Amino acid sequence: MPQTTDSTVQHDAPDRQVGRRVLLLTPPYGDFTYPYHSTTYLAAGLKARDYEPCVVDLNAAWFRHVFTAEKIAAWRDELQERLARMEGRRCWDEEAQAEVIRILQGLSVSERIDCAHAVEIMTTEAFYDYDRYLSARRQIRDFEMLLNAVYGNIDFHGAFATPPAEPNAARLAAGARASPTFIDDLEAALRASIGDQSAFLFCGVSAPFNANLRPGLATFVALRRLFPGARQVFGGTAVTDIYKNRVSDTVLSAFAGLCDDLFVGEADHAIADYADWCSGLRDEPPAGTIELTTRATPPRRDDGPAALGLPTTRPPLDYSWIDWDLYLAPVRQINYSPTRGCFWNKCTFCDYGLNEDMPAAPYRKESADRLVEDLTEARRNGITHLYFAVDAIDPALLRRLCRMMGEERLTFRWSTELMLTRNFDDALAAELRDAGMVTASFGLETGSDRVAHAMGKGPDRENAVLRPVFAAFRAAGIGLQPKYFFGFPGETEEDRRATIDLLERYDEAFSVVTRPNVFELTRGAIVAKRPNAFGIADLQRRPDEDIGGFLDYRHTDGRPAAAPPDFADLAARIPFFEPFERPWVGGIDTLHSKLYLDRYGADIFKQLARRHAPAEEARRDWTQVRVTSNFDLGRVFDNVMVTQAAMYPCNRAAMAAEIGEDAIDESLESFRAPVEPAAEAATYTLSFR
Repeated sequence: MPQTTDSTVQHDAPDRQVGRRVLLLTPPYGDFTYPYHSTTYLAAGLKARDYEPCVVDLNAAWFRHVFTAEKIAAWRDELQERLARMEGRRCWDEEAQAEVIRILQGLSVSERIDCAHAVEIMTTEAFYDYDRYLSARRQIRDFEMLLNAVYGNIDFHGAFATPPAEPNAARLAAGARASPTFIDDLEAALRASIGDQSAFLFCGVSAPFNANLRPGLATFVALRRLFPGARQVFGGTAVTDIYKNRVSDTVLSAFAGLCDDLFVGEADHAIADYADWCSGLRDEPPAGTIELTTRATPPRRDDGPAALGLPTTRPPLDYSWIDWDLYLAPVRQINYSPTRGCFWNKCTFCDYGLNEDMPAAPYRKESADRLVEDLTEARRNGITHLYFAVDAIDPALLRRLCRMMGEERLTFRWSTELMLTRNFDDALAAELRDAGMVTASFGLETGSDRVAHAMGKGPDRENAVLRPVFAAFRAAGIGLQPKYFFGFPGETEEDRRATIDLLERYDEAFSVVTRPNVFELTRGAIVAKRPNAFGIADLQRRPDEDIGGFLDYRHTDGRPAAAPPDFADLAARIPFFEPFERPWVGGIDTLHSKLYLDRYGADIFKQLARRHAPAEEARRDWTQVRVTSNFDLGRVFDNVMVTQAAMYPCNRAAMAAEIGEDAIDESLESFRAPVEPAAEAATYTLSFR
């Protein structure tokens, strides 16, 4: 099989007419319960210009390609061979110790994965039997642990836990190249999905989330093998963030050996201009194109947001490309965006998308005619569930959308994310319910009125907004899902207690409550642009970060920025049930959660959490592996597990309370010292969770 190198791939002159076919991909690792929507919008823009888009949800296609009994059996043999090779080494350094534990963990879970059984449960009426659902979920989570062992340098098991982006361009690019097994499997999945199509004008990979970046860049290695003459472009929200947060244009050259171009911004319209450029029908690439193989061309921001491809009108969408058999759900759902940007656009902590002077991108709305056309086409394709994927949709438009769906008899069950305002009264909540809304997440952020005002959410928020709105949604039977975090500059222990108190006080309004997130200061947020107003100073990039957007800071009174151990005790008051995680039942903004809420009501997750004791679920999650080794696997196991836990401040704080800081330090020191084989082998039984 031909291998690519880090050198720049040379293309024929851009005026050569290659064809009209374009390949669009969504890479791993993301939600495989329904298709992500960005490629649908891109395909519509290409079709309007008479190009022929081939759309592949590689995330779902690859997952189903490898989630088989045959693949697991082959991987188990491969892991046994790798373990035997490790036994032949003279000593194990830190990297080798971590590798051995990954192998053993993969072997421990591989025996209990039944792929066909899990797929059957997730895609049939058995989905609604929670005991059977839990067993299927557990097998997929085990499979993710196996993926970690086989592929080595990508965390699939933790991909939905809001992983931080790799903040260094060179490390991100190197990591994408460092898993040849993963790249081989991507190539095989692409071959199976595309068939005998031998050429494309260009291949576009869209990375909406941080977890897509490394797998997305790895996808280009597979694409280069299959289509060496096609231009390769990397776009999506996560790529836009890389550009926004770069130290200089120079750091972007780290990606030049993987793809040809980055695209910054929304490409709904610009993608057809990009295709014209690749075809030789246009002399210059569209604004937003960053040419990595020739020169860096920054987006022409002087022309305003429209230069970055923000759509004002667009062609109709087409859902015919979706292979519904790939998705692990018993119904068909799509994401749909009736608006772009945030109508509120005042939150001082926010830094999202194509923002310049405001927290988020400019607010735009679809026309009524386009809404009707798109949703009518969705119904023709058997789609019964929607997630309105928006930053925040204004209540007036939401009311018009509900009435339009009623007038056109467009029946869907749907959910979205809201910015709660006093407009969400009893009447509007009832309209939302009658129009098919099942659940909605919202940014609670804090229970302190003082902190909420500093965040840009207005004064007296609890009494003026939250209390009546919670009552309205509760009466309508719509389950709310609050998102919140600790650590906003100036927040006190009293403010944090106010957040927990509010969550407990209005518990009946919430369908599920997760643990808190942690405030991270981003470069484009109002807080970072006006630090004095928020009592912070000494803002600086973190060491060795050249594409990361997070900043370190201190309070002007000398206090350090808040850290997770500061509120570990308060977070423990949230009765969070571990299986309630993305993208599964009980996770926020998930299709599976919506289906359970729709069938069983807004209190279902509280009922399930009471019925399934945490201790019992923890017992079921443990796996064991028995192995004979010349190395001290007990020491290696402790070294790796303590080191991994100590990487996360919350885990370290809990661990320190149990075994003491000295024991943690001893394990970390032991991990750094090479482990040598003993004179005689010993047999170990290791337990993993």
